Amino acid sequence: MLAKDSDIAKSAIISSIVQNMVHSPELKAKCKAKLMAFLHSDSDEVAEAYSRAFLHIPQSMFEEILPFLRKYILSSSAQKSPHYFYEYLLKSAKTYPMECIELLRNFRNYDKPDISSSRYYENDPIKVLIGEYNALSVQENSSQLRNAIKLFDEMLKDPRFRREANKILSQVEA
Repeated sequence: MLAKDSDIAKSAIISSIVQNMVHSPELKAKCKAKLMAFLHSDSDEVAEAYSRAFLHIPQSMFEEILPFLRKYILSSSAQKSPHYFYEYLLKSAKTYPMECIELLRNFRNYDKPDISSSRYYENDPIKVLIGEYNALSVQENSSQLRNAIKLFDEMLKDPRFRREANKILSQVEA
């Protein structure tokens, strides 16, 4: 089978799965199951294919793909290239803040931010967390707000994100 040996084929399959999942309701269930097929891959091409998939998945499908998202955050694909995943979480944070905080918790296992290789920016997880915090403060959910603050504290301790987190704190204090 070509997909066993070719990362280009795997990338094309991921793209096809997402397109069918979004545009062909009769195939949605099968596509959601197949979406997890290459999460074990260490390939940069596969990681980029998964990352680009988030550009095409509507936020309205968030709950449907939550099982996939929970597995994705543990994958090497997420570790390598989480930029569009973070963008997807940012779009979803207002509607699903608690789930997004859960999904964001794995940030410390991801590779160092690297804008030169389009991986992600060091402010991506911070922006998502602020979006989630704002959504939770509107809902007045104090226990989840505390979880968001704990996660922000963890980001302050991580040298990869400290500068951006301190920028946010400076803006809030100003």
